[in-house]
Amino acid sequence: MIKQDINKAALIVSGMLVMTTTVHAGKPLWTYSAPSPSSVNVSNGETSTVTYTVTSETNKPKSLVLQTNPPAPYPPTPGLTASACNLPSKGSACTLTITIDGSQVPAGGIHGGPYLCQADSKGGPDNNQCYQPSPGDTLVITRTTAPGTTTLSTSITPPSILALSVAGSGALIGNPRRITIKNIGINATTPLTVNYPGAWAVGAPSEPTPASDCGGAILAVGATCTITIMPGSNSTSNCTSTHLAPTSETITVSASNVVTPVTTDVVVLGYGCQYQGGFLYSVEDMYANAPITGSIGGKVASTIDQAPPLISTGPQTGSMVWDADPACATSSDLCTLQTNAWDFYIGSDLASVIGSTNPGGTRTNGPGNTYQISSVLNGNNTDTNGPPANYAAGVCVSYTGENYTDWYLPAICEIGPDSNGSGCTPGTQNMVDNLSFLLGDWSATTPSASCSPPSTTDCLAGYYWSSTEFSGDPQYGAWLQYFASSRSLQHGDVKLKQLGVRCSRALTI
Repeated sequence: MIKQDINKAALIVSGMLVMTTTVHAGKPLWTYSAPSPSSVNVSNGETSTVTYTVTSETNKPKSLVLQTNPPAPYPPTPGLTASACNLPSKGSACTLTITIDGSQVPAGGIHGGPYLCQADSKGGPDNNQCYQPSPGDTLVITRTTAPGTTTLSTSITPPSILALSVAGSGALIGNPRRITIKNIGINATTPLTVNYPGAWAVGAPSEPTPASDCGGAILAVGATCTITIMPGSNSTSNCTSTHLAPTSETITVSASNVVTPVTTDVVVLGYGCQYQGGFLYSVEDMYANAPITGSIGGKVASTIDQAPPLISTGPQTGSMVWDADPACATSSDLCTLQTNAWDFYIGSDLASVIGSTNPGGTRTNGPGNTYQISSVLNGNNTDTNGPPANYAAGVCVSYTGENYTDWYLPAICEIGPDSNGSGCTPGTQNMVDNLSFLLGDWSATTPSASCSPPSTTDCLAGYYWSSTEFSGDPQYGAWLQYFASSRSLQHGDVKLKQLGVRCSRALTI
């Protein structure tokens, strides 16, 4: 320990106060524990802390303050501040927290102190009564060179959102997804910190469970780390029950020398969630045995009708025929020749249609059907396929709801399950089975509001066109879907009927 030795002879000789070690002075009036940590590395722009326990060795109360510029021969300790330390009686103790401002620490560091002194009448240090820790317990602070700044990237670049499926049954596999974080800057990172959404309780089966090698990692230039997310049974914002759009949750990765933390927004979806413009009714969650790096695929149905359905009182204003030929509205004999839109047509043009999946006989290829229909009917009898379109598939081609331009008229097996020989494979994901909350009553006063849907949405109640031609008589007939909360069914009918249109689109992955 060191102490200001009040030595009368020395005062007469030197005329000044000198701090001396306890080897030359009496017992110290307060003592220090070993520091925690024992040594500190701090760089310019960083702060760090060291703590001591200070214990009183006298019955006199002491109010101690930090001296950062002690008399010679003791070196100054710039950049230090200390918490208050009051010792009312012998044996009392305080926890002294020393805060270190790396921008003020000398290049050679600090090796000595801290110096605590009795406060004078003005609250400053009284140099007549100061002590520092015993040798071996004094401050050891090293000034380091801070690493240069760098930049991180994420494999899910905002504003993109990583979408996962809930862990359920059937097509809802709940497959894990992987995010890759990369150092794309010119310097290595300091240790990374990963912050997850607060609701993600690790190990809880209902919430997503993250696993990562990013936390604490130091990435060299060009190096990567990964975050893997295993979804639980809960959908984000409980959207499978509310049928509203989920509020995405954010994962943030940062480091002290990363200028801007990188963020990845995540949602976990199930049937009935509103997402990318519609209600999710079909999910494609592949690679069940390994994490993958992109979002799930799937299909959504528009939240509103694009043409009102045929209901118990008849067609409504704006209900739509299947064919573009105006003469078809008066006689099925005058309908345009078949378009081959019955899911068996596989041509080179269809191969490039976004969302065209299973084009060979599954009757789920609404995008391919819609492309084929519009290729044949667009321009027929002056139809330009521009608003207002005058046939069912054209309504979807020209629809731009929710700022998407890839809507299509769904195929019959995307709309409902097999009935009356429609040929739908059991288990095929469809609107009737997976959007049952939308099924209404076609005889209600207001069929579109007969199912208590979320606000600004329409129920499915009445007769709607599919994009699938009736293969037994493709010139005159096409498949339709009757939606009802009691019993929905499918059958073929002539193309001159005026029915409803509810468009669909494939998720943008």
